[in-house]
Amino acid sequence: MPVLFTHHFMAMKQNLPTSLFSDIRLASAAVVDGVWVVEAQKLSTAAACPRFQVVSSARHSSYQRRLWDLPIQGRPGRPVRITLTLGRWQCRNVECGQSIFTERLPGLVAPRARQTRRAAGILRLLGHGVGGRPAERLAARLGFVGSRATILRHLLRHQRLPDHSAPRVVGLDEWASKKGLHYGTIAVDLERRTVIDVLPDRSAVSTARWLAGRPSIELIARDLDGLYADASRQGAPQAKQIADRFHLIQNLRAAIERQLSGLERPIRGYRANSGRRAATDSLPPESKVGEDEAGELTHVSGRPFLLAAFAKVRAMYDAGKTVATITRELRLTRRIVDKWVRLESLPERARMAPKSSTPSRFATYLRDRWTDGERNVCRLLQEVREQGYTGCYSRLAAFVAPWRQKAEKKPTPPSLVGILPPTLERAE
Repeated sequence: MPVLFTHHFMAMKQNLPTSLFSDIRLASAAVVDGVWVVEAQKLSTAAACPRFQVVSSARHSSYQRRLWDLPIQGRPGRPVRITLTLGRWQCRNVECGQSIFTERLPGLVAPRARQTRRAAGILRLLGHGVGGRPAERLAARLGFVGSRATILRHLLRHQRLPDHSAPRVVGLDEWASKKGLHYGTIAVDLERRTVIDVLPDRSAVSTARWLAGRPSIELIARDLDGLYADASRQGAPQAKQIADRFHLIQNLRAAIERQLSGLERPIRGYRANSGRRAATDSLPPESKVGEDEAGELTHVSGRPFLLAAFAKVRAMYDAGKTVATITRELRLTRRIVDKWVRLESLPERARMAPKSSTPSRFATYLRDRWTDGERNVCRLLQEVREQGYTGCYSRLAAFVAPWRQKAEKKPTPPSLVGILPPTLERAE
């Protein structure tokens, strides 16, 4: 139920933003669910079209806007919501394609906004000072209504445009509007960490022309491609060229991966190490692939078959056959063959360690407890959770189910066919 406060009514008239307009009449003010609800109406006889500013006195209808304003301070602060009745008007300008327009209040609220300008300004200052989440908590304490997304949105709407008139340190790199087909050039101001410009093509001529129009550039960070090196020499000879950190780390990582995995240039006529020979010699006879076999490997699955296929690829490559020939004859993918000819042995497949949500991570402990005679899954769940298990009961029950089935499996009684009762044996 609304609670009326007539002794605050006159003071609220002076503090509300409706006092900025002489034709706004304050109707009522009441507290509803801890929120001050103020009802007001604009008594105007004409309004201007927002497009052509043509004044129209033809009233069409009315509508209501609900706006959040500055809160009324107290313990605690109470939010204030203004329900303002405005008019819809018919535009009499024949050149205007908008036949009906709504009345605007430029000094009070922005179009389609749900907060007054002064309330939005306070939220913007709070967000700029302490950030999104702290500003949301502080605003709620003061009586404002606004989430952290609203506060950050106010900041973005009033941010200053960066000044790229005289960049000093510039980064050049390629970008793809459609990967593999269309490439352009992106220029970034590394001091302000913002994008300066995006060129539609990836060429030394256009990049040099762009650099020539900015003589303030002193440093150019680029990749190791010679295209941007030529463009920098032609368009900005006064600038010093350096390699950017991203490509240096990328090249270092690629070199380390090649060194650790043995993925170097193709190797012909190498000596197979003992590990690979022992692995292929231990295969069953039906899974080995000889050098003189004409069979095609149409399906490769499992570690033994991968080792056999790898041995066949290495043997054919050492015999002088090309990668394309091996791919065509064995019906393997070009990517696999091209990778295998660079390896001396097939590396083991990396296995992912079990997560804390899987019972297999605690298999040793569960096996020991099961051997000790613990069969209650609830107690096992409580024990493994103390060790860090984050999974659910059903996964643990499904994990120990095979153990339970094996323990509850009863031995089959011996067959009684052909066995005479003891009485019959004595009778005989």
